[in-house]
Amino acid sequence: MARTRAAAPPWFGPTVGLLLLLAGLGLAAAGSHGPLPNDDTYFHLRFGREFLDGTWSLRSPGSVSTFATESWVPTQWLPQVAMAWLERHGGLGAVAAASGALVVAYLGLLWAIARRHLAPVAAAALVLAVMLASAGHLTARPQVISYVLTAWFTAAWLRAVADRRPPYHLVPLTWLWAACHGMWPVGLVVGVLACVGAWLDTREARTALRLATVPLAGAVVAALTPVGPALYGAVVAVGGRSEFFAEWGPTDFTVPSPAVLALLLALLVTVLARRRRRPSWTTCLLALLALAWALYSARTVPVSAAVLAPVLAHALRRTEPDVTAGAPGVPEAEHHRGAPSRLELAVGGAAVALAVVAVVVLNLRAGDEPDDDLAWAAPALDALPAGTVLLDDWGRGGYLMWRHPQLDLVMHGYGDTFTVEELRRNTDLTDVEPRWDEMVADTGARWALLRTDSSLGYAVEHDLGWERVETGGDHVLLRHPGE
Repeated sequence: MARTRAAAPPWFGPTVGLLLLLAGLGLAAAGSHGPLPNDDTYFHLRFGREFLDGTWSLRSPGSVSTFATESWVPTQWLPQVAMAWLERHGGLGAVAAASGALVVAYLGLLWAIARRHLAPVAAAALVLAVMLASAGHLTARPQVISYVLTAWFTAAWLRAVADRRPPYHLVPLTWLWAACHGMWPVGLVVGVLACVGAWLDTREARTALRLATVPLAGAVVAALTPVGPALYGAVVAVGGRSEFFAEWGPTDFTVPSPAVLALLLALLVTVLARRRRRPSWTTCLLALLALAWALYSARTVPVSAAVLAPVLAHALRRTEPDVTAGAPGVPEAEHHRGAPSRLELAVGGAAVALAVVAVVVLNLRAGDEPDDDLAWAAPALDALPAGTVLLDDWGRGGYLMWRHPQLDLVMHGYGDTFTVEELRRNTDLTDVEPRWDEMVADTGARWALLRTDSSLGYAVEHDLGWERVETGGDHVLLRHPGE
């Protein structure tokens, strides 16, 4: 007689799912603990300080360097001001605590979205996969706010199309997004595609037009932030500078994070292709959007993951047909089986809250020390008079403008403040292109802090004969012979 396999107890799936969720939250909390390692965090702190002190205005911000003269539009002013306020009152530990808490909250949001449609283990596994696909991007930068809102908008629009009810709460969220990060048009694109999908699925123009009032209102309120309509011009200007930044380059799917995203995209395509019924146009259009962001650039890989998570959860959901479903041509309404119990939701919410508390406590206790491998140069740089030109590495400009605000840096990573010609100058200097020595002379720099293994560092020291003042780690402080 054949033996029948014993069914797993009802508590087994939710328990394993919650354990996987706890593992992911633990990894996120551990990764958010300690000094701020991303150099870009520091130029956000410096810019936020300028806005907070009233040195700059949102309509006419200044520049931290005489070598960056572009008229630019602040697209991240609200989190920059918040970060500067936290640093002022709680130090760098408070900034790290807030950014870590945001990452943990993002994972909690993804779990809540996925668990609404998926079994416990599948929901937790999807959260872990999205976290891996976004690795390296979940840092103390305002861009994480865009990932949170992208996932929220996508899930809200999938539900709105199914319910045929406009998600009006997304309008004020669009205003908030437009004040936080330059990727706010992603929310409008998701909304427009959802409206088009709703019309293709139902052929009800009135329903589609009613839904379309949300992205239309969002486009209007985005121009009503303190920055004003100039925010639209800033979106266009980003494309003109993308060639100078590696993160805007093509996605390399041999790298682990994009490779995980590729697997998720392949899973989505397989699920949609094998469904008995044709998937909705809304699902297909949002899936294509996720694919487009994945292919567009390395910078938009986590945006793709944030769109993909709700779409994949929606496509993988356990469903049963509703025989009372409505109008002709409308896909049958579907209901989720195996929805989470109140106890599971309570435990999951408590796990997210506990992880947030852990991140905050650990970072506040860690103190106010930056990830400072340039501390050895601080006494010499602090002694330089205000306005001293410093020839520096492009990648360390953010830290230097925060730690030594009196210096006039030749290069830093906030590309919006540079003209295209100035960015090309920085690139030519870094790569030691022809006439690089004339460019160095034109800057008027008499001091340089450069990487010892960089072409520019070697050339300035050995070809121009600048004197080595001090060396620490992988950097060298150089002084012009006549200084």
